[in-house]
Amino acid sequence: MNYDERTREIATWLHGFLHRYKPPPEYDIATQKQTLDLFVNDINSRIRSPIKLDQIKSILNKVDSKIRSKQSSRIWPSSKMFIDATVEASNDLAATTTLDVPRATLDTYAITERRIKNGEPISDIYIKSSIMRQKLLDNTNITNEDLKNYEVDNTYL
Repeated sequence: MNYDERTREIATWLHGFLHRYKPPPEYDIATQKQTLDLFVNDINSRIRSPIKLDQIKSILNKVDSKIRSKQSSRIWPSSKMFIDATVEASNDLAATTTLDVPRATLDTYAITERRIKNGEPISDIYIKSSIMRQKLLDNTNITNEDLKNYEVDNTYL
Protein backbone atom coordinates (compact mmCIF):
# COMPACT_ATOMS: atom_id res chain seq x y z
CA MET A 1 0.00 0.00 0.00
CA ASN A 2 1.24 3.45 -0.76
CA TYR A 3 1.00 6.40 1.64
CA ASP A 4 -2.31 7.70 0.27
CA GLU A 5 -3.93 4.27 0.40
CA ARG A 6 -2.78 3.77 3.99
CA THR A 7 -3.99 7.22 5.00
CA ARG A 8 -7.37 6.63 3.39
CA GLU A 9 -7.76 3.22 5.08
CA ILE A 10 -6.80 4.62 8.50
CA ALA A 11 -9.09 7.65 8.09
CA THR A 12 -12.03 5.43 7.16
CA TRP A 13 -11.41 3.19 10.16
CA LEU A 14 -10.90 6.17 12.47
CA HIS A 15 -14.17 7.80 11.40
CA GLY A 16 -16.05 4.59 12.23
CA PHE A 17 -14.21 4.16 15.50
CA LEU A 18 -14.72 7.72 16.75
CA HIS A 19 -18.39 7.66 15.78
CA ARG A 20 -18.93 5.78 19.07
CA TYR A 21 -17.39 8.63 21.06
CA LYS A 22 -17.99 12.35 21.48
CA PRO A 23 -15.39 14.97 20.63
CA PRO A 24 -14.13 17.02 23.56
CA PRO A 25 -16.67 19.79 24.19
CA GLU A 26 -14.11 22.56 23.71
CA TYR A 27 -13.35 21.40 20.14
CA ASP A 28 -14.96 23.38 17.35
CA ILE A 29 -15.33 21.81 13.88
CA ALA A 30 -11.92 23.05 12.68
CA THR A 31 -10.18 21.69 15.78
CA GLN A 32 -11.97 18.35 15.37
CA LYS A 33 -10.80 18.07 11.76
CA GLN A 34 -7.25 19.03 12.66
CA THR A 35 -7.24 16.49 15.50
CA LEU A 36 -8.56 13.75 13.20
CA ASP A 37 -5.75 14.50 10.72
CA LEU A 38 -3.23 14.32 13.56
CA PHE A 39 -4.69 10.99 14.76
CA VAL A 40 -4.38 9.56 11.24
CA ASN A 41 -0.75 10.73 11.00
CA ASP A 42 0.05 9.43 14.50
CA ILE A 43 -1.34 6.00 13.63
CA ASN A 44 0.18 5.86 10.16
CA SER A 45 3.65 6.79 11.36
CA ARG A 46 3.65 3.86 13.81
CA ILE A 47 2.87 1.21 11.19
CA ARG A 48 5.77 -0.32 9.31
CA SER A 49 6.11 -0.21 5.54
CA PRO A 50 5.57 -2.00 3.28
CA ILE A 51 2.28 -3.46 4.45
CA LYS A 52 -0.67 -5.19 2.84
CA LEU A 53 -4.31 -4.16 3.21
CA ASP A 54 -5.25 -7.21 5.28
CA GLN A 55 -2.33 -6.55 7.63
CA ILE A 56 -3.30 -2.91 8.19
CA LYS A 57 -6.89 -3.97 8.84
CA SER A 58 -5.65 -6.48 11.38
CA ILE A 59 -3.60 -3.80 13.14
CA LEU A 60 -6.55 -1.38 13.20
CA ASN A 61 -8.84 -4.07 14.63
CA LYS A 62 -6.33 -4.64 17.42
CA VAL A 63 -6.01 -0.88 18.01
CA ASP A 64 -9.80 -0.73 18.31
CA SER A 65 -9.82 -3.50 20.90
CA LYS A 66 -6.87 -2.14 22.87
CA ILE A 67 -8.32 1.37 23.12
CA ARG A 68 -11.81 0.16 24.03
CA SER A 69 -10.34 -1.90 26.85
CA LYS A 70 -8.52 1.14 28.28
CA GLN A 71 -10.84 4.06 27.46
CA SER A 72 -12.99 4.90 30.46
CA SER A 73 -14.97 7.85 29.06
CA ARG A 74 -17.18 8.55 26.08
CA ILE A 75 -14.82 11.37 24.94
CA TRP A 76 -12.32 10.77 22.12
CA PRO A 77 -9.19 8.91 23.22
CA SER A 78 -5.94 10.86 23.36
CA SER A 79 -3.21 10.77 20.73
CA LYS A 80 -1.07 8.87 23.21
CA MET A 81 -3.70 6.14 23.44
CA PHE A 82 -3.76 5.80 19.64
CA ILE A 83 0.02 5.79 19.44
CA ASP A 84 0.49 3.23 22.24
CA ALA A 85 -2.25 0.96 20.89
CA THR A 86 -0.84 1.16 17.35
CA VAL A 87 2.69 0.35 18.51
CA GLU A 88 1.40 -2.63 20.52
CA ALA A 89 -0.79 -3.89 17.67
CA SER A 90 2.05 -3.48 15.14
CA ASN A 91 4.44 -5.35 17.40
CA ASP A 92 1.86 -8.11 17.91
CA LEU A 93 1.50 -8.49 14.14
CA ALA A 94 5.26 -8.36 13.57
CA ALA A 95 5.71 -11.18 16.08
CA THR A 96 3.31 -13.41 14.14
CA THR A 97 4.01 -12.40 10.50
CA THR A 98 6.83 -11.13 8.37
CA LEU A 99 5.03 -7.92 7.30
CA ASP A 100 6.94 -8.30 4.02
CA VAL A 101 9.63 -5.98 5.39
CA PRO A 102 13.07 -6.85 4.03
CA ARG A 103 15.78 -7.20 6.66
CA ALA A 104 18.14 -5.09 4.61
CA THR A 105 17.29 -3.06 1.58
CA LEU A 106 19.65 -2.25 -1.22
CA ASP A 107 19.82 1.35 -2.31
CA THR A 108 20.42 0.80 -5.99
CA TYR A 109 20.85 4.52 -6.56
CA ALA A 110 23.63 4.73 -3.97
CA ILE A 111 25.30 1.64 -5.41
CA THR A 112 25.09 3.04 -8.95
CA GLU A 113 26.37 6.42 -7.78
CA ARG A 114 29.40 4.76 -6.17
CA ARG A 115 30.06 2.74 -9.33
CA ILE A 116 29.89 5.84 -11.52
CA LYS A 117 32.26 7.76 -9.23
CA ASN A 118 34.68 4.78 -9.41
CA GLY A 119 34.34 4.44 -13.20
CA GLU A 120 32.82 0.97 -12.88
CA PRO A 121 30.17 -0.52 -15.20
CA ILE A 122 26.52 0.29 -14.47
CA SER A 123 23.19 -1.01 -15.71
CA ASP A 124 22.22 0.22 -19.18
CA ILE A 125 18.79 1.16 -17.87
CA TYR A 126 20.20 4.35 -16.36
CA ILE A 127 21.44 5.38 -19.80
CA LYS A 128 18.74 4.03 -22.14
CA SER A 129 15.67 4.94 -20.08
CA SER A 130 15.08 8.66 -19.66
CA ILE A 131 12.82 7.93 -16.68
CA MET A 132 15.43 5.85 -14.85
CA ARG A 133 18.14 8.32 -15.79
CA GLN A 134 16.13 11.15 -14.23
CA LYS A 135 15.45 9.10 -11.10
CA LEU A 136 19.17 8.46 -10.75
CA LEU A 137 19.89 12.17 -11.17
CA ASP A 138 17.15 13.10 -8.67
CA ASN A 139 18.24 10.59 -6.01
CA THR A 140 22.01 10.99 -6.13
CA ASN A 141 24.74 13.57 -6.62
CA ILE A 142 25.32 12.28 -10.15
CA THR A 143 25.09 14.80 -13.01
CA ASN A 144 24.50 14.37 -16.74
CA GLU A 145 28.18 15.13 -17.18
CA ASP A 146 29.04 12.07 -15.02
CA LEU A 147 26.88 9.89 -17.30
CA LYS A 148 28.45 11.03 -20.59
CA ASN A 149 31.20 8.39 -20.28
CA TYR A 150 28.49 5.69 -20.32
CA GLU A 151 26.58 6.96 -23.37
CA VAL A 152 27.04 5.46 -26.82
CA ASP A 153 27.26 8.29 -29.36
CA ASN A 154 25.99 10.60 -26.57
CA THR A 155 22.37 9.52 -27.20
CA TYR A 156 19.82 7.97 -24.98
CA LEU A 157 16.09 7.45 -25.09
